[in-house]
Amino acid sequence: FPSHDKIYLFGFDGYNSDDNCYKGRLGYDVNVIKKSNIAVEWESNLHKLMRAYSNTKFYRVGSGRTPRTWMSRSNFQEISYKDAVFLGDF
Repeated sequence: FPSHDKIYLFGFDGYNSDDNCYKGRLGYDVNVIKKSNIAVEWESNLHKLMRAYSNTKFYRVGSGRTPRTWMSRSNFQEISYKDAVFLGDF
């Protein structure tokens, strides 16, 4: 993300669930989603991105369970949908 200074994370609630709006869509394999550790993999991969792109601000939009590893990052922040509209100029 060298040319991006802000990344907005929508839909990251931190829970494994079969009740997903992307279920059955291209690129969202239901067999992968059912893995018991898929949430842990997402957490780990996003944390690696946050470390690799420390000059990029990652905004998690909405609510849910937030991994402690993300909270410890200075380039991570939780925000509301309303705040996202103002910050992102959507």
